[in-house]
Amino acid sequence: MFKAIYSVFNLRLFIILIETIIVLKLYKMFSIKIDIDLTILSIAIVFPLVFSITSAYQRRQDSIRHYTGISSKGNDINR
Repeated sequence: MFKAIYSVFNLRLFIILIETIIVLKLYKMFSIKIDIDLTILSIAIVFPLVFSITSAYQRRQDSIRHYTGISSKGNDINR
């Protein structure tokens, strides 16, 4: 279980989080204002998230298929 959690919260995530906080602090310090279209930002977030969820679901389905095969072969050996 720890390995699954570590795969999401890894070092790269913490580096990006620290960089984001530093940039936000610099923007406040120098009073920089940016007007950005949130549609583009949401697309940049949603598409990778959808691909990540799809690939995780596919890996899950593959592992279930392999487990079913192993389980049925184990049942055949016990008969």
